[in-house]
Amino acid sequence: MQVGEATAPRLLVTGEHAPARHPHVATAVEAGAIGTAAAAAIISMLNKVVLPAGRDQTDAVEQILVEQAPGLTLDQLAKIIARAEAWLDPDGVAPREEDGLTQPISISTARRMAAGRA
Repeated sequence: MQVGEATAPRLLVTGEHAPARHPHVATAVEAGAIGTAAAAAIISMLNKVVLPAGRDQTDAVEQILVEQAPGLTLDQLAKIIARAEAWLDPDGVAPREEDGLTQPISISTARRMAAGRA
């Protein structure tokens, strides 16, 4: 799914308007807080795990990721996204010890990584 499609308001078959599939990413992109590369990385992971993890869990992680993404390099963000994916869908991701991805993500872990202390 492209960033534009995932962050734009939707029109349902009933004619009703619905919010973007990824409203936190949409808000961050619109505000200029994150770029399209970061948005695409976040959206891609969320779309992979929404079925096993559920909408509530992915929405909460989406919010955490867009709060942590500003100021991070794409490599730093990718590490946080990988941890988030492992936490959201532990059966679908094989954590790799050499990458330090064996621990689930937490808000404090994400904040430490964003500050360069993890």
